[in-house]
Amino acid sequence: MDARELPVLYSDDAQIAVEEAMLQAEMLGEDMAIMSDLSVQPLQTAEGIVLEIVRCPAALKKNTLDLGG
Repeated sequence: MDARELPVLYSDDAQIAVEEAMLQAEMLGEDMAIMSDLSVQPLQTAEGIVLEIVRCPAALKKNTLDLGG
């Protein structure tokens, strides 16, 4: 994608995307990606241009260990 084809982004929109990504990271327990259109997707399944990665706090990450029992 050429720089001339990128959409115009406004700081309020970007701030809302960051806040949404932070909330989703905490609620879903996984890292989130802010995409070039300012949508928010789980980083693990994100496709396309990622503008920013919002990491989930370690204490809230999904437990991926199978402890058995």
